[in-house]
This record gives sequence, C-alpha cells and structure tokens, in this order.
Amino acid sequence: MPAVICPSCNASAADGTVICPKCDAVLDASAFEEPASGGEPGVEAEVAPAPPPRRSADPRAAAKPVAAAPAPAAAPDVIGGIRRRRKNKVEVDYSPDRVLGDAWEAIQSLMPFDRLSVFAATGIGLSLILPWRFTQMTGEEIGMFGGGWPVLLSLAVAGAAIWIRTSNDLRGLRADQLAAAQIASAVVTLAFSVWYFFGAIDNHPYKTLLGTTHLKTSSPEMGVVVCAMAAITLGVGSIWAWMVERGSAIR
Repeated sequence: MPAVICPSCNASAADGTVICPKCDAVLDASAFEEPASGGEPGVEAEVAPAPPPRRSADPRAAAKPVAAAPAPAAAPDVIGGIRRRRKNKVEVDYSPDRVLGDAWEAIQSLMPFDRLSVFAATGIGLSLILPWRFTQMTGEEIGMFGGGWPVLLSLAVAGAAIWIRTSNDLRGLRADQLAAAQIASAVVTLAFSVWYFFGAIDNHPYKTLLGTTHLKTSSPEMGVVVCAMAAITLGVGSIWAWMVERGSAIR
C-alpha cells in the first residue's frame, strides 16, 4: 500500500489518510470541501427552505388603504360673539404716509391732462367744505350743506369718468366718451357756481326817515370762487383729454 509523506513532519501514513497521525497536519484538504451542485450523480445539494411570508397583524390592512390623518383644525377666533376661523391674510400697510405715497405715485404715472383733471377735481371737492355764502341770519353756510349738492353729484360723475378712463378696463365705453362726460361735469359745475355767486349777493333795501338804505344781508364766500376756478381747470384738462382720445380713436 503506497504511503503518504506528511509535508510537516516527514512521517509516512497510509494512502487516503486525511490527518497526519503524528503532527495532526492536513494531508488531504479536498475531504473538507462541500461538493458543488451537479457534482456527483444522484446527489442533490441541500437548499435551505425559504422563510414563510410575513403576515400583518390585520389581514384586511393590505387590501384596505389607510386614510391619512386629518390636519388639525385652526383654532377658532371669537369676534363679536361669532366664532370664525382664522384665514391667511396679506398684511397691508394703511399708514397715512404709505397711502399718500402710493396716491402720489399713481398721479405721477398719469398723462399731463389727466393730472390736471385730478387736481381740479380735488379742488372742487375741497371747495365743498369751505363756506359758500354768508348771511346775517345764519352766518357762514358750507358749500356741501348750503346748496352745493349739485356740484357734489357732478364731481362724482367726473371722478368716475377719470377713474374708468385711466384704468385698464373701460367697461365697454370709449375713452373720448368718458372725456366728454368730464367736460359736461365741468360745465355744470361752472354754471352752478356762477349762478350761486350772483344769487348770494343780496342788498336788501330798507326805508328809513333819512331815505332808502341798502343793507347787505348775504354775500358770496371763498368756497364758491374756488369751485368756479377749479371747474374751469377741470374743463381745460377734460377738453385736452378729449382731443387726445378723439385723435387716438380716429387713427
């Protein structure tokens, strides 16, 4: 029987010996290797069984989608005894400086004739809070409360016409028609101011022992004069605007 020489201690061992009996060295390492699948016929490699599928605690959970949790409701706010939900609002600066600054920028962006009309309409509005007539019985009469309400209506028409004409939406109207409405408002305001001015001049005659004496019972005040001058300025700006808008419409 052929012998196998141990490479470690040079001892001889019988053929087929796996471990040296003298020094325990490995003589045949192939004895410790696992056979590959498909090596020897009739020998099947052992395959570890697959782990069982994981099951959820509730079998209906996989088939039924889980609804998202509703967002917490906003804390209600009590205003005047009514419960209201707070909404996201944009903070707007309503300070007088900011409002006046924005108004001035808007006026500066207008055409020259529109700026003239805006300033004239502002003058008419200011004249309504000034005294229009002074009487011996009632004293000073403010224009808005002393008969100047036709001017207030005419000013509303002129202001609306200027606002619509300078905006992006003309509401189906033509720009020259709106300028014509401004002219009509200026004419009505001027005519009423002139009529009121001369109507406020009242020198009432009184007969005395020395003869007839004329006493001034009422006289026009500064408000009606300011209104008349502002009406003339509004007419100039409106006619200028009408000429420009009319020329643009013809072209």
